[in-house]
This record gives sequence, structure tokens and C-alpha cells, in this order.
Amino acid sequence: MNFDALIGFSANPEVVGVYDSACDREKLPLLEFRVDLSGAAADVATALQKLGRMPHLMGLTGTDHSDEDALFQIALEKARLSFTPVRVLDRTSIAFLPVDKTSRPRVAGRTGTVTSHAATPIVTGIANGHKGAWRVATGVRVSDVEFASSLYTDAEPGKRVLSPHHTACASKLHGFDELLRSADLFVLNEQEWKWIGGGAVLSDFHCFGPKLIIVTQGESGGMYSLRGRPGEFHAAQCPDKAISSVGAGDWFLGALVHSFLEHERHVGNIDVSMLESYLAFAAKVAAKKVTMPGAANGPTLEEV
Repeated sequence: MNFDALIGFSANPEVVGVYDSACDREKLPLLEFRVDLSGAAADVATALQKLGRMPHLMGLTGTDHSDEDALFQIALEKARLSFTPVRVLDRTSIAFLPVDKTSRPRVAGRTGTVTSHAATPIVTGIANGHKGAWRVATGVRVSDVEFASSLYTDAEPGKRVLSPHHTACASKLHGFDELLRSADLFVLNEQEWKWIGGGAVLSDFHCFGPKLIIVTQGESGGMYSLRGRPGEFHAAQCPDKAISSVGAGDWFLGALVHSFLEHERHVGNIDVSMLESYLAFAAKVAAKKVTMPGAANGPTLEEV
């Protein structure tokens, strides 16, 4: 099987509860309950799958047989994604997302700790077997850098995507130097850019490696720099009421990679007009996604 994209490394079961918060009873009525496969990488992979692509997900999981692992198996069977577990965490990560009429993004959960990097050959082996696929390293923490580097093994130039976890941005991407040099597309949100960029302009970061840098700014749209050419893009409007913004950035990224795949382009052979059309589509997907509860819940190509 040939995969369009290889995505790693954050994956966990997400328990979604949708409540009627307008009720004053002691026990709020539970309108919907769902266990989904989520986490930054899983959300991107799910977005690509629902948009008609064939992604392969690699996610960091625990090595024990905890309750989290049982939920993870339920979520994985539902997702029907091609998946390789990278068993290096002390416990599988988990998240609980309560959704009510307030539209406030609230997530409770726990992230497992990396206890070993011995599984990096697994990632390298899969990467070597799909040399033409896009490589998307998202939700990357400082402890995940070695896995992300393995994902980029023998990748085609122009098809390497890096979207770091906010904790890595808060630490000024310490330890990311080599990884940044390998990345072609660097994607982050406005707060993450403030942490690492300060008063700099986007084009200043091309010297670290990436040829395309994109900063999403929520309802304001975002900005980009393509090989030194700066620009801005607008957020899309959706007539349906927004429910939760959790996962919108992941679906934006998945839709962006889909556009590159759909037009058989990569970062090295697009111009500004092409990029702006891709960004417009990604913004449209993100706008539709925020009307759907749960980070792993988003639109199909027909629904955009």
C-alpha cells in the first residue's frame, strides 16, 4: 500500500462529552458521548483520511496494559487508520473534552513521558519504505525530536512538515536546530510565534531551514512567508455556529497537506497564487471543523 503522507507522533484516545449546560439539575444531561482517536498527529491523519487521502499514522503509546490502552484500542478500531504504535511512553496519553453551549475550549488529560528512544528504527524503517510520501511531524515536543528526525529519513525535499508542540515553542525550540534545518514547511499558531519569534519577521526564520513558514491567527486568518515573499490570508466564514476551536489547527494543517497532494506540488515548486488557494481551502476546512464537537471530528471533502 502506498501512503500519501506519514504522520507522527502525538496520538491518544479522546473522550468527548457534549452536555446541556443550560440545565440547572445536579447532573447535567449528557447529550453525546464518544471515544475518538485524537492528539495532533491523529487529528491531521484523520483530516487527510476524511478528505480522501491515504495517510499512515505513527503515534507514541504506552507499554503497559492500562485503562488508557483499552480506550486507545476502541478509538483505533473506530478510526480505521493505518497505524504503527511507537511504544516508548510510561503510559498512553489521554484527553477528556467536555463540550457545552459556552464554546469555551476546555481539555483535561495527561501526557505520557518518553522513557526510551529505542523504537526510532521502527520509524526509520517505515519512512524508508515510502520515500515519496509527505512527512508530517506534528505535536513535536523536545523529547520527540529524535523520532521526528527519523521520520524525515530519505524524504523528498519540499515534503517535510514540522509543527511543534506549544511547550517546545515556549522553550524557544531548544534542541530543534537540526530538525528545523530538515523541515521545508514550518506551521505554528500566533501564540507559539510570539514565544519563538518575538519581534522578528517570518522571513528571518528561513535561515534556519524552512522555505515556507505559516502562522495561523484564528479568526484573523494568518500570515506566511514563502521563500522570503510575505503575505496574509483570511479566515473563512461558516454559517453554522462555532462549538469548539479544539483541533481546528490540526484540521487546517491536514487540509493544507491535502491541497499539495491534490495538485501534485510541494513547497519547492509552488508560487504565491498557488499557496494562497491552498490556504483558502485549509481555512474553509478549519471553519467547518469548529462547528463539530471533538478534536477528531471534522468534515469530509463533500461537506466543505
